[in-house]
Amino acid sequence: MQLKYLSTIFLLAITIMPNSKAIETDAAQHVEHAIKDETQVSNTNQSNFLSEHTAPHYSPKSFTAEYKLESDSFAIGGSGKRVLKHLGGDQYRMELTAKSIFLTNREISQFELKDCNIKPIHYRYERTGLGKDKRYLLDFSPDLTSVVYEENKDRKTLTLDNEVYLDRLSETLAIQCLLASGKEKMEIPIVDKGKIRSHQFEVTGKELIETKTGKFMALRVERIRPPNSSRKTTLWFAPQLNFQLVRMEQKKESRTFTLTLSNYSM
Repeated sequence: MQLKYLSTIFLLAITIMPNSKAIETDAAQHVEHAIKDETQVSNTNQSNFLSEHTAPHYSPKSFTAEYKLESDSFAIGGSGKRVLKHLGGDQYRMELTAKSIFLTNREISQFELKDCNIKPIHYRYERTGLGKDKRYLLDFSPDLTSVVYEENKDRKTLTLDNEVYLDRLSETLAIQCLLASGKEKMEIPIVDKGKIRSHQFEVTGKELIETKTGKFMALRVERIRPPNSSRKTTLWFAPQLNFQLVRMEQKKESRTFTLTLSNYSM
């Protein structure tokens, strides 16, 4: 089902649009210069590009981001919307809605955020439409030593070690923060469907990405999968937009799904 791939793409692409004022003026000027002068992919000076556009801290701000899904396998596309709301203090709430003609996926994550340190509190997933509806919850303990997973009538408690485990919505917020700090290789522990997992990502270059909102020189980030995997996931983050996700592509066997930023407001 097409929305399954739309949901997969969004689950890897949920992120936070920080306050644009958090980017230093000279960094913004460098990005504008890069957009004018570099229109082809270049890996040779990738590290310099990354180091020149890093920011030590994010200043989160409420936003709405809209995306369009296109596929080379289906005539019917899909759409999605991500909304971030500041609840006061260090607490934030992010909501994702992904829709196709057949299904609707809705996810909500509440967390604390301070200086790019994410402390998950609660996560909720719902799927409605064609087929059986699905719902599950994650409730993290205040000290982050355990998480309660509940699906339908099943409930279990997972013990967490000393690492901070995120939910699926806050995963690419962590990627943004790591990119902003200059990291090129990233490993992010998460709790997904009642299981503890670890996802790895790597910066592999930069490209000029065209969207309905404009053209942006973006860092290309690839998820590291096993050599025999039939999937390939690539994300593009634009330093000019405070490392906002502007494009994502997922390939599975002979099918390709592309998610592109279509509109955003702050």
